[in-house]
Amino acid sequence: MQIVDSSAEIRLHIELAVDGLLLNNRGGLPANKLLELAQTMRKAWEEIDPLWTWTLPCDNTRRTTYEISDGILAYMVEKDNSEGFQRIIYHELVPSQVKKERWEQEWKDIGFVATDFSYNLHDDVQIFMELRDNGNVRRMHFLTISTNQPHPRAYKPYFDVCKDVCPVWEECKTIAYDNYIAMLFLEWRGLNRSGGAMVIDWRTASVVLPYTRVTDLAFASKDTVILMYNEEGGIRPALGLYSLAESRLLCRCVLPFLTRVMIALFLTNAASKFGENCPATHAKRFIADPGVRILGMIFHRTSFDGSIIERDLVVLSVQPFLRICARHSSQHLGETTIEWDDWGPTVTRWLPSTNFNYIGFRSTFGSRMLVVMTDLEHSGVANSLGMLDFNPRPILKGYKDKVSQHWVTKVLTEPSEYRLGQSEKVIENRLPVRVTALRGTIPFRGLFMDGTTIVGSMLDSYRIFSFLPSIEDVDHPHQRHLGGYYESIVPDLEPESEATSEAFPSPSGDYEEGSWSE
Repeated sequence: MQIVDSSAEIRLHIELAVDGLLLNNRGGLPANKLLELAQTMRKAWEEIDPLWTWTLPCDNTRRTTYEISDGILAYMVEKDNSEGFQRIIYHELVPSQVKKERWEQEWKDIGFVATDFSYNLHDDVQIFMELRDNGNVRRMHFLTISTNQPHPRAYKPYFDVCKDVCPVWEECKTIAYDNYIAMLFLEWRGLNRSGGAMVIDWRTASVVLPYTRVTDLAFASKDTVILMYNEEGGIRPALGLYSLAESRLLCRCVLPFLTRVMIALFLTNAASKFGENCPATHAKRFIADPGVRILGMIFHRTSFDGSIIERDLVVLSVQPFLRICARHSSQHLGETTIEWDDWGPTVTRWLPSTNFNYIGFRSTFGSRMLVVMTDLEHSGVANSLGMLDFNPRPILKGYKDKVSQHWVTKVLTEPSEYRLGQSEKVIENRLPVRVTALRGTIPFRGLFMDGTTIVGSMLDSYRIFSFLPSIEDVDHPHQRHLGGYYESIVPDLEPESEATSEAFPSPSGDYEEGSWSE
């Protein structure tokens, strides 16, 4: 018996590693049961075939701002058609068939009008931005999620930033990552986006990244951030790796653009720590392996003759990028510059906008990215949902192309070329990827995701698609895909008194099998 248990334990960790996951919380379950749950969830994700769905009513999603982290969806509701928010709702992303009582929290009035928010469930902290003093001060409040009172572990209950130290001021977004809070300042000048960033430690109220002129920022690890340089002054667009622990720029990685682009931003996600205080139970059983994490990037450029706008959707594999930066930094004292050909081709994939379109600013998690697939030759999947998985381990294990009635999967491993619009610059793609496309169109305003859930935003509700298997011996219905079946599986989404949950019924409809290529 001990040999069998040991064998199941070893196989569990091997299978999780292949899936780009780590075992985080056993929940008292034996290895063979955990393996069964992992395999069920793997199949559901591979086919974009959620196990459960339910509807979370919302008066008007156009008047909300949201965040998704640690198995929790939180959103704020706009106050009386103002330019701010005062009510916040937390909703655990777990189906009622898996957990009878979801954790939920609501504060109908946080005590002031907020312009943005973020949160860290492990430390029971919610962070709100408030615009004060006739718009000249942005105040960041540190309150507990459980009581909505000033957080006892914060050095002080708020942190003020003044307009005179931030040349870009029009908007300010926040993102929480462990003990850090990043403030992302942005404004639009016609079709061009300018920005700035600052990072503080909310417990000590200390600035670990002073205000810096960048168009975006993303956390790469606990103590490093990636900066998007795309400002005026003759400096070529680049990614900068900054150490929060050492308070210095480690290296600058030049992007393959010759001049400033119109828009340069990241698609990223808040940190998922899943600590002991996190109320999400089932979602923290398996967590994403940082070793396969990706970061999305969006660039908008004018064409060579200035007549049209060209778009690039790019994926960066974070850990290989950090290794390249560490290797170059160790060879030089101080800040180092790395040219594109010395870092870019092996750790990025450039996706043509004729085939792949951005679908939401929280559309990446772990190794996966959600996209809208368009104009794929011989695919039957125009304007449908696609999922790109950049975890190389299944590919190395021999994962092959697959075609079914409802979806198509293509594995791209061979180097390919990507031309930057009408310019002569040709980029070589070497980063492998699995692309799964569903047949059918998408009815949502936007989609966002975490490690166990995809959330679709509709005008009067959030439609939640869960990939969490039940620990009970239940049969999950099959063919509950997100693409192409909404008329039959989504009822009229009138506001309801509470969220309702049901398993997907089987879809109907005949589809021809086909294949497609990059």
